[in-house]
Amino acid sequence: MKHTLIFLITLLALTLNAQAQSYEMLYAPDTTWYDPADGDVTISSYLKNISGTTDSIFAKRIANERAPGHRTAFAWNHLSFAYEINSSEDAGIYVVLQDQEVDSSFQLVLSPDQNGGTTKVTMRFYNLNDTSKCLDQTYVFVSSSATAISQTELEHGIMLGKPYPNPAHHLVNIDYQLPKHNQKAYVYVVTLEGKQVLQRPLSPTENKATLSIRQLPAGVYFMYVGLDGRRIGQTRCLIR
Repeated sequence: MKHTLIFLITLLALTLNAQAQSYEMLYAPDTTWYDPADGDVTISSYLKNISGTTDSIFAKRIANERAPGHRTAFAWNHLSFAYEINSSEDAGIYVVLQDQEVDSSFQLVLSPDQNGGTTKVTMRFYNLNDTSKCLDQTYVFVSSSATAISQTELEHGIMLGKPYPNPAHHLVNIDYQLPKHNQKAYVYVVTLEGKQVLQRPLSPTENKATLSIRQLPAGVYFMYVGLDGRRIGQTRCLIR
């Protein structure tokens, strides 16, 4: 009896684990920085079916915290983008994936207001016939305006300028201002997907940092100051 009970518990655990791991998100940035002046922003993700069966995988918004004036849309393979009326009225769109197959791409698009702001969208990927096979993924869009610094931060003497030269090649400079008492500030460089590629400590007694970017591939990057756990004054830099 004891061995039978252990066997049943093990079988149940394996079954629940198989359900919990029905799909795998191979690529999906948690945070994407954008410039409102650039218009629509698109994130691409890649979903792998590891359910053991061929599934019709639906994508549906389950949470949509939009900044004023923002719209979001989503599609499989750039086809039939579905803009929301509101979160509760979203219709799911689907793609058929065999076991171990990777979909070519799922896209989430933000159409921002010119004033920027932060929009957070949570998508659920699931099998309509077996909702235990599901995966939730949250995407966050954050505007990168260097002037988007709160009055509180200005009052405390915090400022981040724009990088120069821009475009940059081997070196890039950025001006900043920190509270004199602070000793734990860093400048971070991240990719469009939010991956950190460079960081440097900043001194509160100086007001300019020079970063070597020789090792970074050409492309668009964002820079921001990390101060006491806060992210302040994101700005954009083009590296050639």
